[in-house]
Amino acid sequence: MTKKLLILVVLITFAASGAFALNLTLGLNGALYMDDNEYPTWKDKTDAFKKGDGVYYGLMVELLGDEIGLIGNYYASIYEASFGQEMIDMDLNLGLSYHLLGSTFFFDPFGEIGLGYIFKDYTDPTYADLDGDAPLTGMTYWYAGVGAGINLGSIGVFTKFHYHFKLGAPTAEGTFYDEDGIETYEYEVEEYALKSYKFVLGAKLIF
Repeated sequence: MTKKLLILVVLITFAASGAFALNLTLGLNGALYMDDNEYPTWKDKTDAFKKGDGVYYGLMVELLGDEIGLIGNYYASIYEASFGQEMIDMDLNLGLSYHLLGSTFFFDPFGEIGLGYIFKDYTDPTYADLDGDAPLTGMTYWYAGVGAGINLGSIGVFTKFHYHFKLGAPTAEGTFYDEDGIETYEYEVEEYALKSYKFVLGAKLIF
């Protein structure tokens, strides 16, 4: 179902933007995930970015028409868990953006809507491969948000705020295998503890 929705997003974007006059945008960004009453002020948010506390870092790519774009984001956070293993939380999403004044205008207010998948797993392949293709925990979601940017020719900076909506149940069941590839036991993948909001700061190049 998710794959069909992603294909539909791509088709709608290209139909709306047209096959020509597209700009390619590449960028770097950081995302701070939060629930109600977390980081309530702008200073709280910027301080978290300065310290790197709870921030996922990643890449973005966007195909821009005159007003509508197709945007993809990758965010990841690598950290040591309380039980001593290095873990990675990764967020992948794809969506549509609408740029109110034009996608490359100096002041760029925009809205976004899309689909995402966020999950947690080991960074060490020795452990990550033991559970097959399934992460330790994961969640599919859709999101809606607003943002604003400043574009100076081919360079831009932006900020945006997303609200997350959970889609369905946890991703799948997983299976653990021993070092010889023999199945040891199955387990149910837990629901990822997806926070309600995401605050993003980033910079981009427009080609």
